[in-house]
Order: sequence, then structure tokens, then C-alpha cells
Amino acid sequence: MQKNKPVIIALIYSILFSASVCFVFYGDHIKYLTHVYLIGLLCMLPFLYYAVLLQKKNVYKGDMSGRIAGREGLRFVVAATFFLILFQVVFFETSFKAYKINYMQTVGPQILKDQITAGKLKLAETEIPKMIATDVEGVTLFKEITSVVFKTVFYGAFCSFIVAFLLKRKAYE
Repeated sequence: MQKNKPVIIALIYSILFSASVCFVFYGDHIKYLTHVYLIGLLCMLPFLYYAVLLQKKNVYKGDMSGRIAGREGLRFVVAATFFLILFQVVFFETSFKAYKINYMQTVGPQILKDQITAGKLKLAETEIPKMIATDVEGVTLFKEITSVVFKTVFYGAFCSFIVAFLLKRKAYE
């Protein structure tokens, strides 16, 4: 049971992250969704630190090298990534895909017209429906999952390195 603590803490982190995303999305605070994703990702560090610290105290009895601490941190990251992928699949298929497509079709044309007017985009206004249709076709579950995996794994690996550096045993002990 002690060896599974990082997985349990990753599950708790994932549930809290998922709950905050659902609260913002379904609570009509959609404009803060990117903020919640960023803050949720940043909140991974304390959970990761706690998971590795528990492993250091309970499993390794305070004697943990940097390599082992990094490995324990990566176990947490892999578990959290798995749980977040499961959430993203359900969330995307039930609500987010329809919202994203609707947003592209209703708000997208005006955004493109504003960019054309400002000179930021070289495109004829007659090509806007074609561009919107191309963007709508690009809304796929694969892209959403890939986004979750890259963000979580890269940030988590960086955090694992930091935590391993902080929690490794001292060389002079």
C-alpha cells in the first residue's frame, strides 16, 4: 500500500483539477477556463512534492537518492496524466467539443474579419467560411489528448527534477 501513495495522490490531484475545470465550464465562467488549466498545472508541484516526500519517509526510510526521487515523481506524473486523459475524453465528448465548434462557427468569423481589417491576416472575406470549416474539422479528441499529455508530462518532468533535487539525501550524511 505504501508504494501506491503517489498514484493515490495523483488521483486526488486529478479529481481536484477536473472538478475545478467542470466548475468553471458548467458554472458559466468559461472565460476563465485557460486560467484554471494553467493554475491547475502549476498546482501539480505541491502534490508531487508531497507524494515523493511520503515515499521518502515511509518506503525508503529517509534515504532516497535523486534518481529514486525522480523516478517516484515520474510515477506520480504518469498516473496523473492517465487520470487527466480519462477526464479529458469524457469532458471533450460530452460537452467541450460541441462548445468549441459552436464558438468557432459563431465568434470565429468576426474575429477573422477584425484581423483582416487590422492587417494582421492576409485573407479575402470570401475565404472565411472555408477557413472556419477547416478549423472545425480540426477539432478532434486526438488533439485534445495530445495537448493534455504534452502539458502534463513536460511540466511534470520538470517538477520531478526539482523535487528530486530538493528531496535527495545529503552527500555528507
